[in-house]
Amino acid sequence: MRCPALAARARFGVVFFGASLISHECFRAWMRLVRAGEVMPVYAARLVTRAADKTGYPVVLSEREGLGYDFLLRMAATDRPWHDLAFVPEYPAFWLHFLVSASYKVLRLWPAPPEKRLVPASPADRGLPPSEEAELRARFPELPHRVFRDLSVFLYHGLVRQVTSMPLDLLVERALARDVPEHREEQQRYLVRQVRDVVPHFAPRIAAAAPPGVYAASTGMNVALALEASLLTGAPLAPVIRASGSYELGVRLDDLLRDATEHGHVGDRAITNSWAELLGVREWYEWVPLP
Repeated sequence: MRCPALAARARFGVVFFGASLISHECFRAWMRLVRAGEVMPVYAARLVTRAADKTGYPVVLSEREGLGYDFLLRMAATDRPWHDLAFVPEYPAFWLHFLVSASYKVLRLWPAPPEKRLVPASPADRGLPPSEEAELRARFPELPHRVFRDLSVFLYHGLVRQVTSMPLDLLVERALARDVPEHREEQQRYLVRQVRDVVPHFAPRIAAAAPPGVYAASTGMNVALALEASLLTGAPLAPVIRASGSYELGVRLDDLLRDATEHGHVGDRAITNSWAELLGVREWYEWVPLP
C-alpha cells in the first residue's frame, strides 16, 4: 500500500500525517525514513527511534488547526497505536523541537508499568468554580447564558491544560539543554519565540477581562516560563514580566521546579501537583491511566 503522506514529505523535511492517512504501512515507511536519517538530524532520529523502540509505537507528527496551544502530545492508547503529536500552522519552524521534546516525554512516562502510566483528566463540561464565575459574570454581565457557560468551560480547561503541561515542559527543556547539546540552537529559538508570544498576556486589558484567580495563576506560570527561558537562553526578562503583579508567584513556582528531587514520571506528577496546590487548582483535575 502506498502511503499518501510520504508523497508530501518535502514540506518541512518530515512526514506530516493527516488523521485519514494513518496506517501501519505509513508507520513502517515513516520509521524507515527516520532510521535512515533522511528526515531530521541524526541526534533527533536516534531519539525518535528510541521512543518508538522503547514503547512499540511511533511518534507521528501532524500540522493541525485549532489546537489552542502551540503543540499537543497524546500518548499512544488502545484505540490509537501511535503517539500523536500535533502543532498549529503558526509554528512550522519549530516542528523539530516539538518532535524531540515529545520523544523525551514519551521516554519519561513509559518506564512505568501500564497501570501507572497516568495522565491528567477533568470532566469535559466543567467550568470555573462559583467564586471565579461570579468574577467573570461581573466582567461580562450581558453575555447570554450559553455563551457565558462556554467561556467558563474554556477558561477552566485552559488553566488545567497550562498547569498540567507547563511544569513537565520546563523539566524537559532543562533535560534537553543538559543532555542534547546538538539541539541547543533549535531549543533556544523556540524558547525565545514562546516568551515573545506570552508577553501580550501581561497587558492590562487582559487582566481587566479575566477573573483575578485565573489571571494570577496563568500569569504566574508565564513568569516561571520566562524565568526558565532566560536561564536557558541568556535573554533578559522583559520589563513587563518583571513588573507583573504575579512575578513573586512565578518565582515561587520556579523555585519548586528547581528544588524538585524526584525524577521520571513520578517526579513529573509530583511537581505538577505542587504547582497546582500553590495555585489553588489541585482539585481541578485527577490522574487516570492511559486508556
